[in-house]
Amino acid sequence: ENLRRTRRATCKRGHPLTDDNVYVAPDGERQCRECSRIRGRLRVRRAMERQQAEHTAGSVRDDVAPDLTAPLVPPVPYGKCQCGCGRFTNIAKKTITAKGIVKGEPMRYLRGHGSSWREDGGYAIDLATGCWIWQRSTSLNGYGQLFHEGGTQRAHRVFYQLYVGPIPDGYQLDHTCGNRLCVNPDHLEPVTPLENSRRSKRKRHEN
Repeated sequence: ENLRRTRRATCKRGHPLTDDNVYVAPDGERQCRECSRIRGRLRVRRAMERQQAEHTAGSVRDDVAPDLTAPLVPPVPYGKCQCGCGRFTNIAKKTITAKGIVKGEPMRYLRGHGSSWREDGGYAIDLATGCWIWQRSTSLNGYGQLFHEGGTQRAHRVFYQLYVGPIPDGYQLDHTCGNRLCVNPDHLEPVTPLENSRRSKRKRHEN
């Protein structure tokens, strides 16, 4: 009875703590729903302002951004999967205009091959440095990554093996250009782990 009598009728902002405006937290504390809505709107507004500020800052740096151009990708033959895997696609059984599917014509992709990195190479070329800058997914430590041969692999290792050949056992690939997102095979050199560590330390000291 003492707890019931001392229970507040309004929150600190003056909202009535009626049954339809009260949320009971797991610890038993009564919370105002309207105050929770106000806090949510403030969080959204701050997130939008932060995103707008980052976008404005990015547009200011456009004049110093690298000059990137899309790589030249050979066209895929008619009837084969547009991802570049080399396999023939199935014939469409019905027309789906929204997806560009025409009945009686070959499908553009095999199932699960849509929007593959092979379609456009997955990279853009920096004309100033010659780096092939990876444009798709990246790992937490800043390396490009892609789905290849049934698993996620480092993009620069895949490109080196596709264009040059197998990586020697026990060797790592060093980015001679210093850009972890570069997948240009000409900028990759197989080195021992010890040599790779030495080069990394030297690059950090130079920067």
